[in-house]
Amino acid sequence: MSLLELRNLKIHFPQKSGWFAPKRFVKAVDGVSLELKQGEIIGLVGESGCGKSTLGRAAVHLEPPTSGEVLIDGIDLYKGSPKELRQLNGRYQMIFQDPYGSLNPRLTILSALDEVLSMRKENFSASERRECAEKLLERVGLPKESLSRFPHQFSGGQRQRIGIARALAANPGFIVADEPFSALDVSVQAAIVNLLEDIREQEGTSFLFIAHDLAVVEHIADRIIVMYLGNVVESAPARELVASPRHPYTQALLSAVPSLTKNNSRIILKGDVPSPLDPPPGCPFHPRCPFAKEICKKQKPELKKSGSREVACFAGV
Repeated sequence: MSLLELRNLKIHFPQKSGWFAPKRFVKAVDGVSLELKQGEIIGLVGESGCGKSTLGRAAVHLEPPTSGEVLIDGIDLYKGSPKELRQLNGRYQMIFQDPYGSLNPRLTILSALDEVLSMRKENFSASERRECAEKLLERVGLPKESLSRFPHQFSGGQRQRIGIARALAANPGFIVADEPFSALDVSVQAAIVNLLEDIREQEGTSFLFIAHDLAVVEHIADRIIVMYLGNVVESAPARELVASPRHPYTQALLSAVPSLTKNNSRIILKGDVPSPLDPPPGCPFHPRCPFAKEICKKQKPELKKSGSREVACFAGV
């Protein structure tokens, strides 16, 4: 059984319209399915606005779906009974994009960690919670003296480490990391990537890793899922996808990744990403696809499995 499973997940946001105009919806996530297993890291990539962050929030009970299922340990996160949902307490956590905005500026780091530790089933005493908080900071590479300080007294990279420590405080089965490196410089990114890999190896924690930087995702993920306009267009083991991308959109994304060993020519896509409020008919990528066929304009391709890979494309490239 998978730790996290999304089944045909749809998240549509209604938009205001005129008195007599038909109701319109932003189709942020439009029928996505995925499975996250114990100790696995899945990379979720795509351009801004493709729905990956919305999907990540739905996986941790922060964005109710329009339809579909979010299953954790086989329990539906949005339809389970109160007793079933209590079983999931602490099973999932999220690392947010903005490490400062996700921390209460009025709480010391000890208080921020203590909030999470006090909700664990072990019923730690105050001294046990402090000892655990010290070990968590040590785990993410910060001195225990940091517990008495406030978020504004740390750098961006240190605040992100604190965010990771707070996520780990719940002893989760999986963590959704939503663009955790976008505000950090390259050297700090590398250190955080290594930290997450260590956590996976030593704790067995699974990650749904959301990013737009394929170079980072290629390094850390076991499997990569590529999203475009709320849809999954390709999914494959990380090395396999990077070595031989089959969907034209994946090819374009990879061509933009700088490389010292590959001499890839840059693929420039025409036009802009269509609005999720008014997606094109047929394949959502066809207005920008250099290989589009007539069928692509009329019919939406299904995600078809071929070996360890899934691709939604009529072009067959």
